Amino acid sequence: MSTATPTLILAIPGTQETQERSRTSVIKAIHRGEVKQDQWVWSPTHNDWKQVAEIPELQVKPKVVKMSMPVAATPNAPRAGQQMAPTRFSQPMEIKHEFPFFKVFVVILFLAVAGVIGTNYVMVDQPLATKLASTSFASARAYAHLGAFVEPNALVIHLLPTKEVTADNFADYLTALAVSTPSQPFKQEAFGVVGLTAAWQSQYVFSGADWQKLGQMANASGEARQAFVLDHMESANGAPLVTNRQTDDDATVAAHRASAWQALVANFVPGTP
Repeated sequence: MSTATPTLILAIPGTQETQERSRTSVIKAIHRGEVKQDQWVWSPTHNDWKQVAEIPELQVKPKVVKMSMPVAATPNAPRAGQQMAPTRFSQPMEIKHEFPFFKVFVVILFLAVAGVIGTNYVMVDQPLATKLASTSFASARAYAHLGAFVEPNALVIHLLPTKEVTADNFADYLTALAVSTPSQPFKQEAFGVVGLTAAWQSQYVFSGADWQKLGQMANASGEARQAFVLDHMESANGAPLVTNRQTDDDATVAAHRASAWQALVANFVPGTP
């Protein structure tokens, strides 16, 4: 062992612990008989554990009678080839590599969400926008997706505020949307339910069959389309837009229908009183 080495690592007999001491201190301890010739010392020169007797630099004659340590009390020597860094801890730390389940879950979730959004855009929203662009409401802002983004039988259409749609042509706008609505993805069938909203969740609902019939009323008058919407559209909770009593006269019925239409249009056309 080089004399330039400032400290030595001693194994404490009968334990798995070590002690860091200066070379001078170790030599003095050998003279006093405190450190035995069969005690283990880490040798940087050999990069291994050696007994004091195997290290020439520590070969000094003790002042007391040498007493051998019982074999059972001798510390276990490291196995051949085992490398131990000079440290105050006698056992190397074990490093465990765990499978990154959370990271894998996040990646899978991200890919699933991206797939759902992509499917809705390619197979629902884009076809609706393309067909609507060929109508008189080409500049109107609307987008669509499957119900809850994954229900193939339901369609939700979001109507965004636009100056192109007014209270006077709102029935025409709904007809243009009905004409532009694509079939269900992967099927050549109409949607079972079509929801309309100016917010996030459906506010008004058409059955798929009635929505198709509205799309077929391109040549009907605005009054006929308006009447059809009032008779076949429901609120999201299933309530009809117009509720009449048998005792109501024609004027009362007309007033109820006008009020219901005004309330409907006010949800989608800004500035409607």
